[in-house]
Amino acid sequence: MTRRNYEFCLLIVILPCILGASANLCGLQDDNELVSEARDSYQKAVDWLYSQQNNQWGWEHTPSIVLSLQMTNPNWFHIDDLESQLNVKQLQIETLAALARRKNVKRKIGEPKHVNYCEDDETFGELSTGQLAYHILALHATCHDVIDFHGNPLIHLLERQMKCFKTGNFNNYFQYGLGVLALCNAGGKVKKQHVTELMKGQYSDDGYQHCHDSTAMVMMALSCVSKLPEFSNSTKLNSTLQKAKNFLKQCPARKDCLGNIHSLALYTQAMKSVDEDPTEWGCEAVTRKLIKVQQQSGSFGEHLMTTMQVLPSLVGAHYGSIDTNGCRQVEEDQEKVDADFGINIAPPHKYIKMSVITDENSSNELMIERIVAADSSLYDIMVTLATEHGGAFNFTASDSEWGRYVQSINGVAADSKAERFWAIYSNLHPDGLMLGVEDYYPADKEHISFKYGYRGQCHDGQRSAEDEDTGR
Repeated sequence: MTRRNYEFCLLIVILPCILGASANLCGLQDDNELVSEARDSYQKAVDWLYSQQNNQWGWEHTPSIVLSLQMTNPNWFHIDDLESQLNVKQLQIETLAALARRKNVKRKIGEPKHVNYCEDDETFGELSTGQLAYHILALHATCHDVIDFHGNPLIHLLERQMKCFKTGNFNNYFQYGLGVLALCNAGGKVKKQHVTELMKGQYSDDGYQHCHDSTAMVMMALSCVSKLPEFSNSTKLNSTLQKAKNFLKQCPARKDCLGNIHSLALYTQAMKSVDEDPTEWGCEAVTRKLIKVQQQSGSFGEHLMTTMQVLPSLVGAHYGSIDTNGCRQVEEDQEKVDADFGINIAPPHKYIKMSVITDENSSNELMIERIVAADSSLYDIMVTLATEHGGAFNFTASDSEWGRYVQSINGVAADSKAERFWAIYSNLHPDGLMLGVEDYYPADKEHISFKYGYRGQCHDGQRSAEDEDTGR
């Protein structure tokens, strides 16, 4: 039996479970004729997607395809399924490759933190906010840690990038809504400013820029956010969501939506995300329309992204219905494999931010963010940054009776005659560290600051020169 046939047999077993649970199709029973037709259509589309793979087990849009396959079939990614394992491995490679093309940026103290990197479209390499969101959603759906993905704080990077909204190429609410949805689904912090931005983008006709597509994505994002405790009683949010829903209900009656399969697929997902009565938005008629326009090849418009968007509509799923309940089993299976091969499980990690300020006016700053092993000392972190950040950070240190003494950072050396030294502060110790770099172990989310200045200089909020730690 071929893998495709095996997958079809497996699909017959698992789809009734999917459709009968939270992702049911139009509220219909499993033996309904439309449900059966949708299953057949789904399988043809999946087969076509696999026929479009490249020789590296990925696609032109690997994160989107992986997300769609896993979102519509929670059993797709499995430790015993070599093909899905290879697809997800390619997803990992592409994510890391894209992250490697990001730039480190400098900014001045006192400027909004987003200014410099928002002005530079190349800061995040090839990853737009929407693309980064797709990477996060696909990795999260396939049981990866997106808070610490191989040392990369993906959720934090997304939060940072979303501050750039309405600048450069990041100026539409489809991407912004997708970003909020990724934060909401994958355990990130959805902030009030994110929700406010989504609400203020609504037009007077209750839709959004780019009409149905953006409105549908914003609806799915707001639907997810509305289930969070801190937003569940927001009258304004619920009003915005209701108005967007009323606007989107007009979709089947409009040629620009009905004739656009991509938009129609997003419409069905948005309506499903708010648990709207299927009879109120023409679920059966829309599903039949989608099945009818499927091409003989199994694709929808011979287009990867359109076919990817249609898949959830054929099984009653949507972006907010990512099921990670099976991830514990995936982790246990992987731990067993690791143990069989004698692989040590990686230790816990922590997120560290580090600043280097090179003059007493606090006008220049280098900022670096990094995920490090939980048992790392400050000296360990400095060594790691010096070897992994391509020259953006370097330092020299010498041994002394008090331990290692920081002599220079990025070529700026301590000068005892001029009484200029490197002092170390943190958000947890604003008066300065009382331990040397080898003995101090930063906490998770701690912000370490190396500041160069005169021994007699007192900075606002910092301790006096007599008590100042000078880099030991």
